[in-house]
Amino acid sequence: MKLKRWMLCLPSAALLIAADQVLKRWVAGQKDVWLPQGGGPRIPGLIGLTYHTNTGAAWGLLDGVEYAWIFFVALAAAAAAAIVWALVKGVFPSAVADGAMTLALGGALGNAIDRALPGHAVVDYLEFLFVRFPVFNLADVCLVCGGVLLAAYTLFAGGAENKSHAVDTDGPA
Repeated sequence: MKLKRWMLCLPSAALLIAADQVLKRWVAGQKDVWLPQGGGPRIPGLIGLTYHTNTGAAWGLLDGVEYAWIFFVALAAAAAAAIVWALVKGVFPSAVADGAMTLALGGALGNAIDRALPGHAVVDYLEFLFVRFPVFNLADVCLVCGGVLLAAYTLFAGGAENKSHAVDTDGPA
């Protein structure tokens, strides 16, 4: 049996989800120690660990809206279904695009799990120290990197690949 790329992508996304969830639970277990100290371990001037929960989306969008979590879980489920379909069908003939979708899948489902759990809040823990920026987590990193990589692939490489795979419909010259 020939190994298909999606057969590597789905377990890879599962590993990203597992790593995200393990980190979030570890950070949540440290909050009673870190918060009174003003945060956890830091690389001075670069990045630090902290504990923050977010019931909204990026930059607090819809934060505090009572049933927003249902919308976010449904959106993540729909995106995950579309990504899995695209991976299995081989919509993009590129390992780069498949890698980007794997990152996005892991990120979307990593945060959706948090929203589906009691409290309906995503645990964020990474904090840039050199610029004022919202606290984020591994799932956010995966989602953003996957989205940016897929957009760049589609804009810059996708068109060239499509032209090289194009079928001559004009017939013989």
